[in-house]
Amino acid sequence: TSLLTSLLMSALTDTSVTESLRPHLFGLLALPGASYPAKSSHIPKAASQIIKKVATSCLSRSLVYYLSDRKVVRHMVEDFKDLSGPAAPASDDRAAACLRGKEAEAEGLWLAALDPLVTLIVCSAAHDPGLKLLSDFEEAGGYEVLSEALGGCSPGNAQGSLELLASLIGLGGEAGEAKNDKALDVLSALAGECCANLKGSTCFDRSLVASRTAMEGGVLPPGNQGFWCEVLILTLQLFSGHQGNYAAIEPRHRILERYVTSFPLFSNPTLKVFTLKTLEFVCTGITGADPSSSLMAAVESWVAMCLTVLA
Repeated sequence: TSLLTSLLMSALTDTSVTESLRPHLFGLLALPGASYPAKSSHIPKAASQIIKKVATSCLSRSLVYYLSDRKVVRHMVEDFKDLSGPAAPASDDRAAACLRGKEAEAEGLWLAALDPLVTLIVCSAAHDPGLKLLSDFEEAGGYEVLSEALGGCSPGNAQGSLELLASLIGLGGEAGEAKNDKALDVLSALAGECCANLKGSTCFDRSLVASRTAMEGGVLPPGNQGFWCEVLILTLQLFSGHQGNYAAIEPRHRILERYVTSFPLFSNPTLKVFTLKTLEFVCTGITGADPSSSLMAAVESWVAMCLTVLA
């Protein structure tokens, strides 16, 4: 498999090669989302690399429209749903031997299926300003699938999975600009999980709940804090990647506010440091930004902690 992969990767250099492969593309694009036994997991991973090479080196406007007409994105999304779904019944010996669900994720097959799909969509933007494949992705429920995949990914696959989300966030704008609202909604939902159990109508009310919970010995699940740290790192990268991103993201999604509010419940030192570093950056590192909402969240969280200690 490795030899064949290397041969194809070296041959895929321009659109003329892809045109000759067009009758076989549909079958190739189906490989990463299929279910395989553990000993055959190299097959979808190899197919994933080949598809990414097609996307980066061999796409054309006509091929993008061909892929859209053939509903390739919808099929790839549906394949991923099957791959990430429950395992086959034990009575079906052949199907039961194939990795699905969390077993497939642990083997890296979720990432191997999503990576070529997202790469195709992102690379198609250079040939199709109308972003047909991105529209196909949304219509197929791709954002919901991506959100569920990110919520269920293991620590070893978190960074790679979030990089896919980051590449979608930048579609439709200038270099580094966060322009894709649907992808930002996914990021916001992931960040919101760190304060999902903090009840209250205002930021101060939620800060009080967090401080009182921390005083009683409560912390957020340690296993989740590493992932939330990766989400925050991506958010910081977005804030620093384009001057207008903070103003476009924070007032609507309140990502940094949620981290500051939940700060007393963090036990992961790295997560605490990155929360403070992100707050410092938005207050000092973005020309013309209005960090008042983030500063107010920090003040209210600090006051809530003081009141809790003095109570």
